Formats: sequence, structure tokens, C-alpha cells
Amino acid sequence: MELGSVFSEKDYEKGFEFANSNGYTIKEVNSKQENVEKEIEYVDEKGNLSIKYEMVVETVRYFQIVEIPQPTEEEFAQQKIADLKSKLASTDYVVIKIAEGEATAEEYSEILAQRKAWRAEINQLEALGV
Repeated sequence: MELGSVFSEKDYEKGFEFANSNGYTIKEVNSKQENVEKEIEYVDEKGNLSIKYEMVVETVRYFQIVEIPQPTEEEFAQQKIADLKSKLASTDYVVIKIAEGEATAEEYSEILAQRKAWRAEINQLEALGV
């Protein structure tokens, strides 16, 4: 297998292993009705398990190995906003300590400055229409 290979669902495991170990992904590209030989087990009149083969019409799905799509600018901005909001949440304790009189703004001036920068960056990204 290689990048761009198309394969049916019977080879899905091999395709998945190749894609996963090489930094690719898999997408479904087609499905169609095909005549497929099926192995059918049955018990004959003497109680013996037998196997016969029949042609049946079955939907076969096809997949392709593709590169993992890069995030769009909007997706990237949304992830950046989420990361910045997480950073704000992780430093909320500072604001609470100051509000409750357990600490001073001077003690946490660096964190407060960083929080201000994070909020400004969030506002800038949101102003872009994200």
C-alpha cells in the first residue's frame, strides 16, 4: 500500500495499519453493488456441516489512503481560542485569591499581565469572525 491506494473493505485492516503507521488517514471513496462469491455453511440431510459457494450481490465499500487534512484557518483559530480560555481558567485561582484579599495584584503581576495578553488575543481572534 501507498498514499493514494484504493482498497475494498476486505483489506481495511491492512490499509488502516499502513495509514496509521505512516501518518495518513483513510476516507471512504465509493461503494457499489458487485457480484461476490460467498462461502455458505449448511447442514446436509445427514447432519454434516458442508460448505458451498454462491454468487451474491453485495455492496462493497472502497477506501483510499490520504494525507491528514490540515486544519482550516477558522479551525486553527477556534483551537487557539480554546487553548487560551483553558489557560485563563487554569489561572482563575489568582483572581479569586486577590478578590478574597488572600493575595495582592503585585504578588501575581506576571500572571495578571499574561491573562490580559491572553484575553486580548482571544478578542482579536473573535473579531476576525471566528
